[in-house]
Amino acid sequence: LPLHSAFHTPLMAATRARAAVELADLALTSPALTLIGGDGTVHRPWADPARLAAYTLGAQLTEPFDLERAVATALGELGPDAIILPGPGDNLGGAIAQIMIARRWRGLRDRQDFIDVQASDRPVVVAMGRDGSISSWRRPSKNAAVRRRPAARHHCERRAPGATRVA
Repeated sequence: LPLHSAFHTPLMAATRARAAVELADLALTSPALTLIGGDGTVHRPWADPARLAAYTLGAQLTEPFDLERAVATALGELGPDAIILPGPGDNLGGAIAQIMIARRWRGLRDRQDFIDVQASDRPVVVAMGRDGSISSWRRPSKNAAVRRRPAARHHCERRAPGATRVA
């Protein structure tokens, strides 16, 4: 695939057709880890390799990748301790935070809640490309106490322009 292309749009139709021909004999197996597609489909390690290949070489190339749906599915289906971003987090970090807040994931209600948890010893978004971020993150122990927030709190819910609420 060309490095800079109109990925996840109909403009990739020719690439999709070419991939179907050139990669028809590609021996795909079930994923080793759970994968979530841009359509929110969960591909578990026992997933049908043919179905995963059809998505990867089909809709994945030419249809929009719904980041909100994929992240919301991951949060709901997998219950991760944190979301680990492959880069510095500058491009996706804000969008991921907005999705977490909109879903009220782990009690996040607004931007300040997110900032507070990020400043704690258990941030919920970790960026691999940011100095110290991934190396200082550690998995919580099985006996870790759950931190509760105060019941009464007066604030005005803040949401970034254009952010949507997920029901």
